Amino acid sequence: TCDDSITKENEELKKVVERLTRELTQLKGKCNAQPSQDNRKDMVKKLEKGSTDACIKLHLEGYKSNNGKVKGQARNVQSVQNAATMIKAVRVQECGSAASR
Repeated sequence: TCDDSITKENEELKKVVERLTRELTQLKGKCNAQPSQDNRKDMVKKLEKGSTDACIKLHLEGYKSNNGKVKGQARNVQSVQNAATMIKAVRVQECGSAASR
């Protein structure tokens, strides 16, 4: 039935929102990490090899951070939540028009 499909889709969207929230939390944690201030040769080599890639990749991909906040990913979570609301509204309208036939 229509209610079952709405419920199923709602559960799927909740899972997507949870996954994106977890990813956002992980990305925030990576950007807050500070590189070591150890200037020994082996540490300098380690830094040169790219141990700070996490934040650099975010900036290369177009994410902007302000005090460790990854704005692009936060927008994605909000977009998914908005999409879930829109899909639910469309499904309800479809069910309503089908019931009136």
